[in-house]
Amino acid sequence: MLDIYIVLRWLCKAIVSSLFGDVNIINPENVPLYGSVIFVGNHNNQFIDACVLVASIPRQIKFIVAEKSMKRPVIGELARLAGCISVKRPEDLKFKGIGRIYWNTGDTKIKGINTRFKLDVQIGDKLMTQNKMFSVTKIESEIELILQNPININCEDKVNGVPFKIVPKINQTEVYNLVTHSLKNGDPIGIFPEGGSHDRTNLLPLKPGVAIMTLCALADGIEDVSIIPVGLSYSKLYQLQGCVTIFVGNAIIASQDLCNDYNNNNRETISKLLAKIEEGMRSCMLTSKNHETSRCIELCVSLYTPERMTISKNKIYNILQLFSEMFWKFGNSKEIENLCYELQCYEKLLQANKIKDDEVWMLKQSTSAATLKFIEHICSLIFCIIFGMTFSLLWLPLVAISVYLAENHRKMSLKNSLVKIQGGDVVASYKVLVLLVLLPTFNIIYGLLFSLYFYKSWLQRIAFTICSICILPICYYININYSVQIPTLLRQMKILLKVICGIINVWRDNERELISTRHELQLKVRNTVSKLGHKVSDNFLEQLHRNIPKFVINADTKRLIRGKDEWVPILKRSQLEYREEIL
Repeated sequence: MLDIYIVLRWLCKAIVSSLFGDVNIINPENVPLYGSVIFVGNHNNQFIDACVLVASIPRQIKFIVAEKSMKRPVIGELARLAGCISVKRPEDLKFKGIGRIYWNTGDTKIKGINTRFKLDVQIGDKLMTQNKMFSVTKIESEIELILQNPININCEDKVNGVPFKIVPKINQTEVYNLVTHSLKNGDPIGIFPEGGSHDRTNLLPLKPGVAIMTLCALADGIEDVSIIPVGLSYSKLYQLQGCVTIFVGNAIIASQDLCNDYNNNNRETISKLLAKIEEGMRSCMLTSKNHETSRCIELCVSLYTPERMTISKNKIYNILQLFSEMFWKFGNSKEIENLCYELQCYEKLLQANKIKDDEVWMLKQSTSAATLKFIEHICSLIFCIIFGMTFSLLWLPLVAISVYLAENHRKMSLKNSLVKIQGGDVVASYKVLVLLVLLPTFNIIYGLLFSLYFYKSWLQRIAFTICSICILPICYYININYSVQIPTLLRQMKILLKVICGIINVWRDNERELISTRHELQLKVRNTVSKLGHKVSDNFLEQLHRNIPKFVINADTKRLIRGKDEWVPILKRSQLEYREEIL
């Protein structure tokens, strides 16, 4: 099994390196190489989450995988080979209830019309209606049952009733036994406690299963279990090569003392352990209220950092976490609301000028510097075209088909889910599944076609086809690595061309406005951090200055203040200086 896992790990590494141009692991030393370990991670990218962990963590992880996924053609076979543990999810077994139901708001009693509750529903099951779920505690008759908590939503149709679905309660004892057996053998477990994948910017409520399986393992004699939270953060998922950051958090040690508490009060112990796990997971993640806020946080970090400053990925991630904390605490304050509005306006300005925030500095270069940079970009572009487009006619159809099918799958997943916002969490996973099937198929076709054209001997044709299957994926990988750089080079060359032509300094008010706006926002972001930082936590500013020294920020702020009016648009300068500008 270990030999097979090594092959699967190699496959996962190949997938991750193909999907992501930048893979960054923070705190890899927090991964214990021995002992009973449960890895818990956020679930924002379906099968890719597990793939990233397999490629990044140097241990054979047995993931808890939904039975529904285990039945899928490609992923199911790979999961079985990896020794994953199958689990039945109640959501996957839900079925439409017969009849219709209605209720009074604030009541715990559900009444049915032509229902058969005694036959279809059991105590512990959940009723799903109007996108809400309610636990059943008592079945009084075929048309009446009692819920655990009062219903806090209005019934849409009390006369004819509303349709409902039944989510059955499942006994997971077998799964817990398999997990305990694996932990006893020293095999780490991987689980995503949120349940299903989603594309939200915050954690979904955690399922208690991870806490229960930990306590069951302790009750079976395991001395202690280390729960390792792992935060997975993705960016540029819709591009050919995105970025992924794996943040390995500090271990949560579950010892025999917890088991004793579980014997005395199981519900309270499960809740406490689950709260610790959630806290640990949040400490590893970048969370926010929504995607717009996430983008504002990213822009804030980019603006707070001095222009063109080289800073490690680890430090950037730490700063993002600090800013995320500030936005959570003061998200409703006027300062943050005004800042977000200005950041959104600035982002629209960037989009209108087809430029990224970290490229604005290029507009301020001298003509000679821009010329040298332009020549350098031309050389890089030629190089990337040669090495990035040689086999493009072969791999572009693969990419186009995978993107098309992934988009259809995204729409379908979005339609069937209550937690997805845009369905972006399934796109990358489905692309990979499609390519795992299409890649060898297309390579065989290409090999046969070329061999039939160039060779007459069947032996030569077979040999050429086998070589095509082995070599073409490597060629595709090299091609894609270089081709993804072409759009960036072209965009930057356009910027440099404006500088070389000398049309920014005098006439181009759009670019001058962009530079001026960025200067103002940099100052505003830093002022906001200085004002609110000490209110976020006592050591907020101290942690921030560990990543970017305070004297560096102060020096850059003075530079910004001195050159504040240098790039103000000419047509506005007279208003600022109360005099007419003579050109």
